[in-house]
Amino acid sequence: MLTDLGFDDAEELSAKAILAVKLNELIQSRGLSQTEAAAITGMTQPKVSQVGRYKFQNISLERLMQALMSFDQQVEITVKPARCAHVAVITVAAGRGRSCPGPGTGDVVAINEALTQSPERLNAYP
Repeated sequence: MLTDLGFDDAEELSAKAILAVKLNELIQSRGLSQTEAAAITGMTQPKVSQVGRYKFQNISLERLMQALMSFDQQVEITVKPARCAHVAVITVAAGRGRSCPGPGTGDVVAINEALTQSPERLNAYP
């Protein structure tokens, strides 16, 4: 959809949005203020506010993944060949994960990135 609107980085923006939705859900479900969420994630309060408003300027996928891990979430990254040649796609799924040994279950955020053009594209997503 973002590609249709002319965004050059549509896949990355979509991935960030899905991660941000999950992070915002965790913050809200725990009843945390932005300041409290900032202390847990290591982000500044303005950055937490920015993520809460889905403004992703100067916020990387890696930073969003680190924030989720600070909430005891499991983050998985999978790199595999694309189904079609010369197509690079980022797919993000946030949902219930496998049960962990011991009490409780963790949510899994999986980022699947299919790269066929060149491995250097990995560096395009800080």
